[in-house]
Amino acid sequence: MGRTFSVILFFALWWNLFTLTINAQSVKIDSLKKCLKTAQNDSSRLILLNNISALFNNYNLDSAKFYLDKTSALINNYKGTRLEEQYLDRKGNYFQKKGDFKHAEMNFLLSARLAEKLNLKEDYFIAQNSLQLINSKLGNHKKAISELKKLIPLVNQLNDEKKFVTLYSNIAMNFLLLNLPDSAKKYFDIVYPLTEENGFYRAAISVNLAYLNYLTGNYDNTIKYAKESVPIARRLKRTELLLESLTNISNAYYEKKQYAKAVEYSTKVMNIAKKNKLRKQLADAYGNLALAYAGLNDFRTAYKFNNMYSELHDSLFNAELGKQINELQIKYETEKKDKKIKLKDAALKRQSLKLKYSVLAVIVTTIFAIIIFIFYRKKNYAYKELVRRNMEIVEKNGFTPKRKSLPLDRTMSKYSSSSLKDEKKEELHEKLEKSMIEEKLYLKSNLTLGKLAQQLDVNSKYLSQVIHEEYDSGFSDFINKLRVQEAARLLVNKSYRHISIEGISKLVGFTSKSTFNSAFKKIMGVTPSFYSETSKDIK
Repeated sequence: MGRTFSVILFFALWWNLFTLTINAQSVKIDSLKKCLKTAQNDSSRLILLNNISALFNNYNLDSAKFYLDKTSALINNYKGTRLEEQYLDRKGNYFQKKGDFKHAEMNFLLSARLAEKLNLKEDYFIAQNSLQLINSKLGNHKKAISELKKLIPLVNQLNDEKKFVTLYSNIAMNFLLLNLPDSAKKYFDIVYPLTEENGFYRAAISVNLAYLNYLTGNYDNTIKYAKESVPIARRLKRTELLLESLTNISNAYYEKKQYAKAVEYSTKVMNIAKKNKLRKQLADAYGNLALAYAGLNDFRTAYKFNNMYSELHDSLFNAELGKQINELQIKYETEKKDKKIKLKDAALKRQSLKLKYSVLAVIVTTIFAIIIFIFYRKKNYAYKELVRRNMEIVEKNGFTPKRKSLPLDRTMSKYSSSSLKDEKKEELHEKLEKSMIEEKLYLKSNLTLGKLAQQLDVNSKYLSQVIHEEYDSGFSDFINKLRVQEAARLLVNKSYRHISIEGISKLVGFTSKSTFNSAFKKIMGVTPSFYSETSKDIK
């Protein structure tokens, strides 16, 4: 429901920096338009047009495009100048606001190149920062971090503390979005002391530090940093920042099992969201209240808020969907929704009547549903965590046979009477690993112990002994594990997305889909289909 954090103000820091550079926040658009009418030359007109389009980019994209088109008609005579560089920057911001990241990226890149050519260091910083904003929105966080780090020498040279705070905060946020809280903390710790105690930057970084500490399970620090941002957000009248701060506090208290406190702060979020008509935050507050009341064993109230959350969440989803369909579909969906509402109202009345005569039954049903819900979430999270860890192990260790960490007690082994010497055994082991790692013989579907021994020119009994003693495994399990590991690699590889799971199983040597599924579940802990789908989300 509302348990996950939205990482807010990641882009707000960048926007604050941008609005400072254009120096137009204190100038009304009407006065700029009046100046435009009396401008004596094209150079003056272009300066005014760039400022007007920059302001309109913030809230009226149709007007922004109108003034950008006017700029385009005059810019040809000022190619290679700062006026063109600023025009490209405004155009990039327009496309970014439109969600057209391809054209936004192109214009920011041209702006950066021209700023570098003209030695406009501040403009170059802003253009590059904008480019990495695009990368962040597209999920290319590693690339964004790499490019942002290249700006560190420049920001040190500019000696602008706000740009320094913005840059380091953006690097930290990309690390946070990669779920690397330790790396994020390193950069947040650098800029945190540089912010004013009662300023916007301090509040923004405090909220993000609260989120960072929540990720690492340090709930006391989550509360500490979130509470620090609350009075600042109130003073600056930053409602969404205030709601995020209060939500952080509520979530931390929930994790600490202080459910009464969680209810207290979620109630504050609910009241503020209602007052400001912020439906998404209101839905999250309902969800958090349902969970907190469940923690207090007040299942009736939990059930009520859960229903409120579900209805509002569905409403938000339908509203978003409605933006993407044409007028006829909207009308159809509206009529359909009206019917659903009527049916829902009738169902609610019947449910209310039942509640009057069977409160106990409702409570029992609610408890049962919550237990199933919690169990399902924990189980689903555990499976996803298992997939993530398996992916990490696969990426870190590669696909190689893993030897036993402890030597086998030969006196207790069924091979205690074997004539195989240690030197010969090591030689055989090296041959085996080479055939598995370099030649990947395990991919052959008809591979048997005898065929492998023949391929390696060794005694099959000795080969069986090496596999048992070195890998604590029989031949079939040994080969199946290597095949499953190879399948796991292919399942997360985009180049193999067009191949079905059954096709993958055949590629790695399995002749039966059921055998492959059983072996995969036994070794990886989840089914191939679950592993494939979950790995897409994780990546």
